[in-house]
Amino acid sequence: MHIESTSFRLARRYPRIVAFTLIEMLVVIGVIAIFIGTIGLSIGGGNKGIAMQNAQGTLLSSLSGARAKAALYQTTAAIFVNASPDGSGFMHELRIAILVDHDNNPTTPSVWVAKGDVIAFSDGIYLVPPASAFPPTIITYESPTVSDWTKAHSTAYDSSEVELYAADGTTRIDSMKYNRLIRLTERGTTSDAGSLILAPARVVPGATGLGLVFDEVQALRGARVSVYGVATLVEGLESF
Repeated sequence: MHIESTSFRLARRYPRIVAFTLIEMLVVIGVIAIFIGTIGLSIGGGNKGIAMQNAQGTLLSSLSGARAKAALYQTTAAIFVNASPDGSGFMHELRIAILVDHDNNPTTPSVWVAKGDVIAFSDGIYLVPPASAFPPTIITYESPTVSDWTKAHSTAYDSSEVELYAADGTTRIDSMKYNRLIRLTERGTTSDAGSLILAPARVVPGATGLGLVFDEVQALRGARVSVYGVATLVEGLESF
């Protein structure tokens, strides 16, 4: 006579439920957010309002992607903006990177290792850096006077130049210089709470390559990021 054990009968009646962990869910959400943000870039077209909305969505998806990377790798992750005026991605392209302790790089034991592809805003839309980050020969503010832009600068912005590396910790991913925006811990919090502001700009010849002219102060969009890493989308100069 074959006698089934109680545990075996229960196992057949109540099969084991397999669920995702919190980190797995964050990673999936981050990947989807970056994918949606990237796809959305192509539909901005000639409508500046739609382009600004898409750029704002790209900014939000980048924050989600950085949060997911921090949770996945259990280290600090950050968003960086291209700060090289000699390239077309100046103030227009973002990268996500994680902080890694690398024995292969004795001169700089902790390096920022890039994760994922370049993330670009919609055509004609740029991040507005602090006024002190670049000289007037590179970035000019109009509309109709410079004083209109007093509040219209990203505050979650570190103007120190940073190099980004490949996974080996010694090979730079490119020759560009980057400025750091928001850092996020593995718990999703940040000590860089502040604003990230986007605006249309005109590209003009600059002192060392490209220059930008911001002349539509009323067309601002962006996000305010809290110490908990939560982003609130905002629109208009008065919102900042």
